[in-house]
Amino acid sequence: MGVDKIAEYYLIFENLMSNNSSITTNDRADYYCHLGYPHVSVKKIIKLKEEYTLKSIKDFHFIGEVICKEDISMILSKYNPYRCRFFPISISDKSSETLCKFSLISFENKIPCADMGKSDIFVFPKRKNHIKILSLYLDLEKLKKIPKHKKHIFMVEEAEGTIIVSKEIGEELLTYLSTNNDSSLLVKPIYEDGKVPELF
Repeated sequence: MGVDKIAEYYLIFENLMSNNSSITTNDRADYYCHLGYPHVSVKKIIKLKEEYTLKSIKDFHFIGEVICKEDISMILSKYNPYRCRFFPISISDKSSETLCKFSLISFENKIPCADMGKSDIFVFPKRKNHIKILSLYLDLEKLKKIPKHKKHIFMVEEAEGTIIVSKEIGEELLTYLSTNNDSSLLVKPIYEDGKVPELF
């Protein structure tokens, strides 16, 4: 199992091994959009809380949505990704100190593209229709049929929390990481057979 010299897709995630932050939000209705319903009104700046201290905040966090520094959000927004919403945020801690120049990204682009035949799946014996994907493969042939503008950033519908980005965005994020050694962002290429790499 090898990786193409230039991978077509990359997995991005938060490196939990180097991150002690605990960011919370009081009301997701400030920004969350269900595709089947009209969007609710959004405050100009969304306010988030850090349960500990702002000193623990890093450049990339995943709380169901992505919280990241503007440097990263500028890369992610560069190709005008399909059904991704970018919001300015402020983060405060118990001392009322506040950090700005961060963004919240709400992903609404979910593509059913897991290769369920190749993926390693655990079926819960007492809960019908409940599964856990232990080893995930993407259906690359299915992805080829989807227009490019819909694949710059997407979540795998069958594997909640799995964020995939295009070659262009992945390469720019790797360039960012090359000059940011303390980043909490993980960027890993998808294998040429569609296997999504393990996080750790």
